[in-house]
Amino acid sequence: MTSNRTLSHCQSGVSIIAALFLLLLFASLAIYMLWITSSMHRGVTQDVLGAQAYQAARSGAEWGLYRLLRDGQCAGETPVVFSGSGLMNFTASVTCRATANTKELDSSTSVKVYEIESIACNHPVGGSCRSIAANGADYVERQVRVTTECMVDNGIPAACP
Repeated sequence: MTSNRTLSHCQSGVSIIAALFLLLLFASLAIYMLWITSSMHRGVTQDVLGAQAYQAARSGAEWGLYRLLRDGQCAGETPVVFSGSGLMNFTASVTCRATANTKELDSSTSVKVYEIESIACNHPVGGSCRSIAANGADYVERQVRVTTECMVDNGIPAACP
């Protein structure tokens, strides 16, 4: 009978080892799931910021087109700040430049070609998004380029410069 008591006494620590193993396994699975969830959240945040940066760049390009075709202004780089909107964390650097000045083949109509470039970012340096390195894990930047033309027909000047 003493041999049965000795055998059960030797097996009493096995359940503690199995319980510790299961606790470590479940803890490591919980940490892995937390890491996956966190990285997915960062990815979704980057997607949203990227879409907002694209919309800011597109808005900057449309603003540049408006200034060119409506006001006749095409000058250097202009910062566009989106205050009071869903894009208020973004700045667009809008550049307008003349790329060509030609005449149409079959008439005396003069054609001026302009390129408008808009670069939008959420962390501008000195109010500009041009030629900056990524500064932070949440930095996003998008660029939109638009080409348009103005015509001067029969000596009547168009609104653009």
